[in-house]
Amino acid sequence: MKNFLFIILFLLCITIFADTLGPTSEMYVVKWQNAGIAVIQGSNIVRSWSTGANGEIAIAVTSDRVRTIGHTTSYIGAEYTLQGTFTGTQYTTLHTYHHDGTSDGQYNYGIVWNTGNVYRYGLNWQNPEYLFNAGSNALGITYDTSNNSLWVSSWGYGTVSNFSMTGSLLSSFTARTASNSALAMDYADGTLWMSESASGTFSQYTKAGTYLGSKTYAVTNMWGAEFSVAVPEPSTGILVSLILALAAFLKKK
Repeated sequence: MKNFLFIILFLLCITIFADTLGPTSEMYVVKWQNAGIAVIQGSNIVRSWSTGANGEIAIAVTSDRVRTIGHTTSYIGAEYTLQGTFTGTQYTTLHTYHHDGTSDGQYNYGIVWNTGNVYRYGLNWQNPEYLFNAGSNALGITYDTSNNSLWVSSWGYGTVSNFSMTGSLLSSFTARTASNSALAMDYADGTLWMSESASGTFSQYTKAGTYLGSKTYAVTNMWGAEFSVAVPEPSTGILVSLILALAAFLKKK
């Protein structure tokens, strides 16, 4: 019985005082408007740069580009290489109050904070398409490559939810803090990272909601965060289907 109680107390201590090793991959984070972009990996800030437009806050990262948009329609986003070089391309902002963004490699996604509406854009943050409503105070957003879905964190409620692209709720859990921003998925290990109360403290969770620890960095006012997502390639199954369809076509001919 004593051994059992000791194990329970030990696990509770791990949960309370856990210190994660930091992200496995490079996590791109955006500070509050015009305060710059930083890249975090492990325990370190590996590089940072000044923003090239105005009021940038939401971020989407593909295999070769970082793309931001402004916080309101009065502001402008920009494009960078993964190393932080401004390419000269800028983006107009079509919706007010995107705090965070994400990408699946073909499209960008963002949430309008005061309505909860989720939109899909082209990689240039244009041509918005309404997808679904993620609920009150939905703020952070990230793409899940494992099931083609979106994770959404809330500000003030602590809820982290996984939605299909049509808005069906797939799962959810409650984070240890009520207000969370800058939600991002590390595709190397499938864990979720988010800034606690938009601070430099980032907490790590499994997709089942298990808290793995947190780490604090010398950054403040963190709202947008993302890991690089690879541009999807046709799966083997799709290629086989195309080959079979072509063979059938040629046979008819």
